[in-house]
Order: sequence, then structure tokens, then C-alpha cells
Amino acid sequence: MKRQLTYISIVCWLCILVSGCAPKEGRLEGSIVLMLGSLQGDHIVERAEKVPLATVTLFSQKSLASVEARVKENMQRIEGLREEVKKFQDICDTLNAEINAITETNDFVAITPDVEANPLWQRAVARMKDRNQYEAKVKPIKANIDELTKSITDTFFSNLPEATATARTDADGKFALSVPTKGDFVLIAKERDKNPTTWMVRVNLDGKPYKQMVLSNDNKFRREFAESYLRYVFAPARKA
Repeated sequence: MKRQLTYISIVCWLCILVSGCAPKEGRLEGSIVLMLGSLQGDHIVERAEKVPLATVTLFSQKSLASVEARVKENMQRIEGLREEVKKFQDICDTLNAEINAITETNDFVAITPDVEANPLWQRAVARMKDRNQYEAKVKPIKANIDELTKSITDTFFSNLPEATATARTDADGKFALSVPTKGDFVLIAKERDKNPTTWMVRVNLDGKPYKQMVLSNDNKFRREFAESYLRYVFAPARKA
């Protein structure tokens, strides 16, 4: 009998320890509000529009590693292409500065009728041709960046892992989710629309039982900056 009681006591203590180590659930509440502007007379009037029936989904930040592997190569390519664009744009800026310096001189302004024989004119034309060549190089690179950006965006949203929690906004654009109080998560919200506005933000309750957030124009996802958003999402979870 004594042994049986000891065994029961040990089991009870183990249950208490295990339950104490289990992640505690907190509550995340939020709202989605878009500021829309309309022209009235000669000025723009803004109004707040609540977003009902939006899908709100929470993912563990660690679970997105599988998606990161799918888009990582193209993200690196985009980074390299952006550096190339910056290099050419810096050259164009230098050439534009030189062109402006030439054309603002008194000698250039007082060009004789025989304009093509003027050395300043010749220099300015040569620099313009150089600039135009570099600008022509930038266009296909930017088109490639746009194509890769669309690719990583589509790949990301098509391969999301199983969600930790999901909800829909009510008529007032409000939502609530149960979230573990420890750990890093990513919240993705989408309007119920043909071309939905999307939000993608990191969430961490920092051990607290409750947190509030607002999704608005300021933190909505912009496809043209998809690479930056995904780097933000994939960034290693911060240390406590």
C-alpha cells in the first residue's frame, strides 16, 4: 500500500511538472482599419474603413523555414540585381552632375551659332550618351527584379505551413486569437477581395497574457518590397 501511494505521488508530481512546462496560452486582439482618401473640392478627405471578414492566420516563425528554402535563391538573386542597379544609378547621378556643371557655365550659355563645334557642347552630348547607355542597362535589370519579386511572393503564399491559429474579423474589423505566451510568430491577414490588401507582421507576446495590435495602411504588405518583408519574416527569432 505504501509503495502504491509513493508511485501515485510521483505520477502526480510529474503531471504537475509537465503541465507547468507546457506553453501557456495568451490572447492577441487586434483590428484592421484602412484609411481611404476621396477628393472633395480642392482637398482630400480621409476616412477610416473597418475591414470585416478578413482572414487572420498565425504561423510559428520556425515553421516558415521550409518556405524560406524555396525562395532563398531568388531572394539572393534580387539582392545582387539591386546592387547592380545601384551601381549604374550612381554612375548616372555622377554623369548628370557633370552635365549640369557643364550646361550651367557662362561659356556654355554663350554658345555661338556653330554649336556642334563648341567643346563644351561636345562634352555635354558625350556625357548624355553615356548616361543614356547606363539607363538602358538598368531597365531590363529592374524588369528581372519585378519578375523575381512576383515569383517569391507567389511561392511564399502558396506554400505556407499549417497554421497555429486562425480567425476572421467581425463587422468592426476586430479579431482575437489564442497565442502561446512564449515564442515568435508571424501573423498574416488578408481582405476578402479579388485583389486583397495583405498584412504580414511578427508577433511575440513576450511572456505576457495579452497583447493588442492594429493593422493599417502603415504596416500593410507591399508586393514591390516583398524581398524586404520576407527577410523580416525569416529573420532569426530574437533571444529572450
